[in-house]
Amino acid sequence: VLRNFINAYKPKASVFYHSVGGFISAGSADCSLNYYAPGIELANTYGQYEVIEAGNPFTYEITGDITDWMAKNSLTGINVELSSAEGTEWERNLMGIQNLLENYGE
Repeated sequence: VLRNFINAYKPKASVFYHSVGGFISAGSADCSLNYYAPGIELANTYGQYEVIEAGNPFTYEITGDITDWMAKNSLTGINVELSSAEGTEWERNLMGIQNLLENYGE
């Protein structure tokens, strides 16, 4: 369902939230951990967290996520890894969304 929505609307930028990590990662088109440049740009625009530009930030092996699929299809998305599993970090993430709207919104 999410794939169909993204394919139908081709968003300029997509943001996904997960916990716990305290960083942002962009997708990799081939899951090689060479992150998609437009995704890194999106992550840097969002700000508020450390941006992972290379390597696996997790302590376990991963096989990919939605941002990897998006990068493979030339779509831009980021995964914001919240610093806590207990809260939304609302103020911090509101600033990130506002940064994206200023730069990607119409």
